[in-house]
Amino acid sequence: TLKGKKNNSLSKEIKNKCVNALYAGLKFGNYNNPGKNTVLKYELEYVISGKDSDKENLASVVEKIVLAKTGINMAYLITDKEKMEQVHIIEKAGMQFYRGTLCDHEVVVVKCGVGKVHAAMCTQAMIDLFPVDGIVNTGIAGSLNADINIGDIVLAKDALEHDMDVSALGYAPGINPDLKDDENIFKTDVKMLELALAAAKQAELSVNIFTGRVVSGDQFISRKDKKKWLVETFDGTCAEMEGASIGHVASLNKIPYLIVRAISDKADDSAEMDYPSFAAMAIDNSVALMTEFVKLC
Repeated sequence: TLKGKKNNSLSKEIKNKCVNALYAGLKFGNYNNPGKNTVLKYELEYVISGKDSDKENLASVVEKIVLAKTGINMAYLITDKEKMEQVHIIEKAGMQFYRGTLCDHEVVVVKCGVGKVHAAMCTQAMIDLFPVDGIVNTGIAGSLNADINIGDIVLAKDALEHDMDVSALGYAPGINPDLKDDENIFKTDVKMLELALAAAKQAELSVNIFTGRVVSGDQFISRKDKKKWLVETFDGTCAEMEGASIGHVASLNKIPYLIVRAISDKADDSAEMDYPSFAAMAIDNSVALMTEFVKLC
């Protein structure tokens, strides 16, 4: 309980906010219970974000949730003197590399950013700055397989760049002329893949785990015809925008690597709506798996 005049006022304010939030959840349409015969189906998300469309409001709400989680984690870290002493931050090329310990293992964590250029640049910087034993790239992807649903996790056996196209010069799609044909497919490390499969069991996730091929390109895949082409041309399992470029750099440096992708959408006409709704859940599953992965290393 909160005592004192000031605290009583604060307690009343908190109660009012809780009542208002409960009322809004019951009266306004939202993602779990869309409104009927209304301009916007997701009215509660509109109240929170104030955007012009359901898609924009969903994306904004998910972003706020992710930022809130990040803020809570950072607040916990900053207020823990012992943990702050264990973390060293190094800045390079606009990125922040966090070096510290996780589950008694020395690790480096960095957000590479969207797209193949950011990912490749980040990977090379990490290899140059730190004595890297292996690289794990985590994130979200669109499913190219009807059996792989939103929330499921794909562990890559290999990866390739689907938007590498010099077919006008007689090369097949996905082939870089500077590489031998078999070098255009970047195989992940077998031991790391086995550890990740074991970690998935340890994490006891309520989703399915798949292995397969990750296809990467600087495109958000949201058309059925493009999805079909990626499957027929490359036998892709899921599509995203960074993994293969990380594999490319890791392979050239002879550093073992792995890609872990949680499925956030079906890479078809529904992708724009699925992505913001399920990105947060996909992130939670990836974090749980990676925590167990580090413990097993």
